[in-house]
Amino acid sequence: MDLMSDSAAVLATRPAIGDAVSSVAEAIRDQILSGILPAGAQLKQNRLAQEFGVSHIPVREAFKVLEAEGFVIWHPRRGAFVADLTIDNAGEIWELRAQLEPIAVRHSVPRISAREIALARALMERAASTPRHIDWMRLNWDFHRTLYSAAGRPLLLDMINSLWHNVDRYCTVLARANDSQHLSRDHAKLLDAYERRDVKAASASVLRHMEQVGDRVKVLLHKRRNMGTAS
Repeated sequence: MDLMSDSAAVLATRPAIGDAVSSVAEAIRDQILSGILPAGAQLKQNRLAQEFGVSHIPVREAFKVLEAEGFVIWHPRRGAFVADLTIDNAGEIWELRAQLEPIAVRHSVPRISAREIALARALMERAASTPRHIDWMRLNWDFHRTLYSAAGRPLLLDMINSLWHNVDRYCTVLARANDSQHLSRDHAKLLDAYERRDVKAASASVLRHMEQVGDRVKVLLHKRRNMGTAS
């Protein structure tokens, strides 16, 4: 496969999503999530500018966006690299999620419409049947976002959304460990609580989900680190 021509085609056919910086950042983010750009890979500005058919400026600015999201780390005099997945970072992300997402649940359960619940269920079912990790991750966030959007708390949703950029990377670990079916069962329990308008059950469900998934991610990262040390 010609990665350069394929990436340029993706950008050429992608619907308008903003300026060139956003387009390049999204394209690089997709390559990181799909594993095309693995942890530790150097991001060469010249090559990426040519690959995406843009000048150096959007690529450089995209690096800044991705650095703020935790996808990229900048080393002085060495350049930009794909950030590694760490146990400490995973712990912090899921700790914050466990604080924020139950708030979104408490506000959204009484307000959510039948149409939004039906949409969330359709997204959950699509996620359960999709074979591609990157599609599953997007549908996973779409499911949660559909529920939380009913809260009517845009600042809260923005905070949760910013965390989910990093959640996606760590969810690749779960997807590759075939944990997606377990997550689907958790989602079904959460959605059932929404349908019953049971705020207490929904809040407890999402908190339990956060704690269990966060612990599972850390276990998988620990195993991966030990395998890397052994090799």
